[in-house]
Amino acid sequence: PSEADYEAAAKNGQEIVVAFRADGFDAYELSGDPLGAGFRNASPFFSHRSESWRARFQAHFLRVRK
Repeated sequence: PSEADYEAAAKNGQEIVVAFRADGFDAYELSGDPLGAGFRNASPFFSHRSESWRARFQAHFLRVRK
């Protein structure tokens, strides 16, 4: 995600940014810069690539929502 993606998520109270790809998705946790300079572009905490990524994403999404 871009810095603008992180900023928009933070503004809307989101703690996770999901970047969808043609072959899967990556999930990033928001992590503010301690000096107040925005958000770090960290590595994804979860990535999934496969033909069945939509079902896998839905299963993880439902688990996180609980």
